[in-house]
Amino acid sequence: MHLHIAALTHPGKVRERNEDTIAVGNWITSQAMDVANDFNLDLSIPQILLIADGMGGHQGGKVASEWVAAALSSELAMPELNETSLIAALRDTNRGLFENMKQDKSLLGMGSTVAGLYLHNGLAWAFNVGDSRVYWVQGDFLAQLSTDDILETPSYGDVVNQPKTGRITQALGGATNFIDIMPHLRQIHLRPGHVFLLCSDGLSDMLNLDEMESSLTQDLTQTTNHLFTQAMAAGGTDNISILLARVTHSPK
Repeated sequence: MHLHIAALTHPGKVRERNEDTIAVGNWITSQAMDVANDFNLDLSIPQILLIADGMGGHQGGKVASEWVAAALSSELAMPELNETSLIAALRDTNRGLFENMKQDKSLLGMGSTVAGLYLHNGLAWAFNVGDSRVYWVQGDFLAQLSTDDILETPSYGDVVNQPKTGRITQALGGATNFIDIMPHLRQIHLRPGHVFLLCSDGLSDMLNLDEMESSLTQDLTQTTNHLFTQAMAAGGTDNISILLARVTHSPK
């Protein structure tokens, strides 16, 4: 089996820089795109799709998301990973981010959400920490596979170790002192025709579920570009990242 992907990341209308980073296989970028890039991956070898949404002010968010994307893309490029090893990789990445902060105090408190797919040999694991999302496209509907780490009332850490953001209850890094994470994972048995949507909250906060579903078409690139256009029209108040992927019998 193969995977056809349309990928896009952009700073949006309001933010000065893009603190989102996307990874498609070993291709990693936070460079702004005006239209989606297309990719084809061979699923006979392990493949990674992910979106990391950085936070931390100054350059911290960008540094964190790029580091998380690079670390996970490398660590997860291994065959036969399971729930235990995937959780371990995510926790190791979280710990590594805190270690990086010790080396550069100007980055103290930097962090990143992550949402992604590990795919190999007919299986996919959806994983996330934070509020970036993974959806399974079910015809004209979206079924969310990820779990949002969000509380309406901020409740994270103590007075000294302040909340990571006003809404997120956990992320990779994102605090002044080390805090472990509890990643969310879901397993999917793949078959040709399966379609998945990954996005940062710059998309899901701008468009409601009905608006996202109404943008779905069979053309991955067209759908990705339309979702981006709609999010920008709705205000584009945050960085916007979108990955749309379809499992196929052969390369497109």
